[in-house]
Amino acid sequence: MLEDQEQRLPSPKKGRKREAPQIAQEQVIRAYRSLWPFALAVALIILFAGIIIHPIMMSIGALLTVVAIIGWGLERR
Repeated sequence: MLEDQEQRLPSPKKGRKREAPQIAQEQVIRAYRSLWPFALAVALIILFAGIIIHPIMMSIGALLTVVAIIGWGLERR
């Protein structure tokens, strides 16, 4: 049986090196760590608290919310 397999294999040509087989590698897909989701949550809390308490606090919360959304969107990976 081994002789049959050896006969089917192509013989290496002179002057050529035999190439090593390439092995496929797996990569784990992970979420990147970021503080922007937390910043957005805090900004939304300030925004909603400002709706109830005072318009100035609401303005600060709205500004922080916009900054957090832009920061999260522009974050490099």
